[in-house]
Amino acid sequence: MQIILKELAIRFSQDFALHPVSLTIREGEILGLLAPSGTGKSLLGNCIAGFIPEGGIPSGKISYSFDNQEFEIDFDQKYRPLPSSIQQQIALIFQNPQTALNPTMRCGWQIAEALVNTPKNKRKDQTIQLLERVKLADTERIFQAYPHQLSGGQQQRIIIAIALAKQARLLIADEPTTALDPIVQREILQLIREIKDEAHLTILWATHDRQVMNALADRIFDLSQHRFLDKTRQHVPAGNPYSFDEEKIVLSIRHLSKTFRQKNHAIQALQDVSLDLHAGEIIGIIGQSGSGKSTFAKILSKQEAPDEGQIIFPQGAPRIQMIFQNPATSLNPTIPVLQSVKEVIRYNQPDANSTEKATELLALLEIDEPLFYRFPSELSGGQQQRIAIAKALAANPLILILDEPTAALDTVTTQKVNALVQSIAHSQKIGILYISHDFQNIRSITHQTIILKEGQIIEKEATATLFAHPKHDYTKRLIAPV
Repeated sequence: MQIILKELAIRFSQDFALHPVSLTIREGEILGLLAPSGTGKSLLGNCIAGFIPEGGIPSGKISYSFDNQEFEIDFDQKYRPLPSSIQQQIALIFQNPQTALNPTMRCGWQIAEALVNTPKNKRKDQTIQLLERVKLADTERIFQAYPHQLSGGQQQRIIIAIALAKQARLLIADEPTTALDPIVQREILQLIREIKDEAHLTILWATHDRQVMNALADRIFDLSQHRFLDKTRQHVPAGNPYSFDEEKIVLSIRHLSKTFRQKNHAIQALQDVSLDLHAGEIIGIIGQSGSGKSTFAKILSKQEAPDEGQIIFPQGAPRIQMIFQNPATSLNPTIPVLQSVKEVIRYNQPDANSTEKATELLALLEIDEPLFYRFPSELSGGQQQRIAIAKALAANPLILILDEPTAALDTVTTQKVNALVQSIAHSQKIGILYISHDFQNIRSITHQTIILKEGQIIEKEATATLFAHPKHDYTKRLIAPV
């Protein structure tokens, strides 16, 4: 399928959310759409797929060509909706596959549902074949599993299998590997290359990750500059984190273990994990999906209980706050920014002036006053994450756990959030555990890095040393470029 955009734009009232863009997506190519947050890359992909946001005012033209068929939408004339015959040829893959899958339906039947041209008595067998095609092992278990029982990488493969079941000709992928660890990311990229040729797909791949674009795309279009870019490899410089208080330990963990049991088998999520975290220190934790990173964070934040081991807080009462990957899900959508921060202050510091304290915190995090009275949905991803950090700081913590805090953010916003995290650790002497699969983040701001594999620490070293001289073969493979 070939797509031609002519001055395509979307505005809300008088403000452009997508500035006019003219672009051809050639049949059979992977076109990389590189863009920071807020430039309209998701709007562009949705518009091509026939989804116009409520309140959005589109303009310009989109032309579709495949199998000697042509169709044009001219938004400046009388609007014609995208015919179902073309819409059925388009599949979308989103950043968070869990939100795109039905949580109450087994994964296999979600794929089978897309096999509309296959007799019902043959759909399960064909679904098993599709699971094998997207390189999922133990296909019978995967077929019967619910989305929450699978890792992020497995969930994303289910979405790809649904796209194959539709026999789509155009695949629109919006940040589909951003939340995946480097090894799974490389596997998904390789899978995309293979199925593109097998299924004769045209692919529009939107991301803010230049490394992924260099590895995957045939051409790269920069949506913020409206021009094509050359494919070049980026150099990631080593960071220079602030010093920390080596005499003051805020968290001591000794021999932590956790096992989950599911019917006839047990999963060792954590095994004999020990570490010390000092005031002002940032420790990075890297590992694949299923390595135990999230379980570790849940145990520390008391969402799970360990089977064995000790968690010691030498400075007294445990004052831990957690910041999640998707700030939108951790913010109350019905409460404005200032009010949400004031609520936390009133609960944790009842004697403080909540308005004054909240205003100070928001100013510290560079949130401008006009944003104080907006709702989370009216903010960018970076602004939402700053609000989430403000709420965490409002509880006056000694320890912050950051679980993939920048996975959904573009490169520029990520750098700003990381600089903010460094400043907070140093100025407020907060110990930080920074969980990420993005080794660029870990390398730029952490003092020490821990590599987790199957619930065990296999390597623990000063960050600069670990990246310069990794010892374990798994570490070398994990931190290798995409």
